[in-house]
Amino acid sequence: MIGYSGYWWCVVWNKGITEGGSSGSPLINNNHKVIGQLYRGESDCDPTANRDDWYGKFHVSWTGNNATERERKLQPWLDPNNTGIIVLKGICSTNINITNQNITTDETVTSCANIKVKNVKVQNGAKLILKAEGEVTIDANFEVELGSQLEIW
Repeated sequence: MIGYSGYWWCVVWNKGITEGGSSGSPLINNNHKVIGQLYRGESDCDPTANRDDWYGKFHVSWTGNNATERERKLQPWLDPNNTGIIVLKGICSTNINITNQNITTDETVTSCANIKVKNVKVQNGAKLILKAEGEVTIDANFEVELGSQLEIW
């Protein structure tokens, strides 16, 4: 990812693409915070082309690049009381159920709530990482094959 002139992020994907209708979708950093929104893209439907996608920087869109018109900036919509809060933790009520799965490649499952595992086998040297802010519950028929791994955070 390369930033350009303070207004947008230019992203060249090494895995995946964006498709038509994705405009406005978020660009998320390693801290799970939105830092941009898709403005325009050229990677549309061709994962081999190494084309760019352009994301407007969220802090620029917040003020609309100092626009005076309310509809050109995010702040009046996302902070209508002008509290000045600049980071919010998302709201989560989603429990994740992993059922009837054979895990054969490394996989990480993250939930801001609970994770429930039932009828799962980790095999072929795969590593399954379960990260939950709530509880991780392992029910019937769970197996980690020799040489495979399970981590619970």
